[in-house]
Amino acid sequence: MKSQHQESGATTQTDLTGKVALVTGASQGIGLAIARGLAQAGASIVLADKSQAVEEQCAALKDAGYRAQAVQADVTDPSDVERMFADVTDAFDGLDILVNNAAILLSSPARDYSRVEWQRVIETNLSACYFVAMEAVKLFDTSGGGTIINMSSIVGRNARRNLVPYITAKAGIDGLTRGLTCDLARSGVRVNAIAPGFIESDMSRVDKPGFRESIAKAVPAGRWGQPQDIANVAVFLAGPAASYIHGQTIYVDGGFSAVSP
Repeated sequence: MKSQHQESGATTQTDLTGKVALVTGASQGIGLAIARGLAQAGASIVLADKSQAVEEQCAALKDAGYRAQAVQADVTDPSDVERMFADVTDAFDGLDILVNNAAILLSSPARDYSRVEWQRVIETNLSACYFVAMEAVKLFDTSGGGTIINMSSIVGRNARRNLVPYITAKAGIDGLTRGLTCDLARSGVRVNAIAPGFIESDMSRVDKPGFRESIAKAVPAGRWGQPQDIANVAVFLAGPAASYIHGQTIYVDGGFSAVSP
């Protein structure tokens, strides 16, 4: 009898059976799609989010036959992060994969951001990724290695108006990914990033006539991406097929970043 992830088409190169994955920002959108994709590949999943909705999403995964645990936690709160990792070890006795996906977006002209708003975006989208990664590495050290996948963004390379702190944080994620690779690769830790382009999600919704259509026309693939497009790459990066990929930011943007403005 085939396991659930074998029935979904997973091969030995994407087989994550026996692995434990922690996905932050997992209550919706890209984070939820990644959690579901890793589960379908055989991993046990810890879904973390500060929203209570993460409990419902976890229950749905369990109902579908996957091993899953929910943790309601704010990645910018050190005590929450400590509790999050305690819950990981209590539930599954180890960790193999971390997906740093939790993020916020505030849109304003550059001159209008307050110091508090700036720090909130940088703390959530960049600083928390570092501190959460360092906690994950402590668990990786006991198992001989692991994988970190950071969530970058196309705007880290192709900036847009009214997003200065978000752009800064995502460009920082690319640097963080390379820096961690230099320090951690020899200890068996692989660190990479995914830079989504225009993906259908709550974060990307813009109430502006013609915006969706204009983006679809500008993307060479001719469409907006789906959260599953990002999940597919995360599963690949988490698996043995990506064993020699270190320190890279993989753009999943339908070719948008390849085109001159």
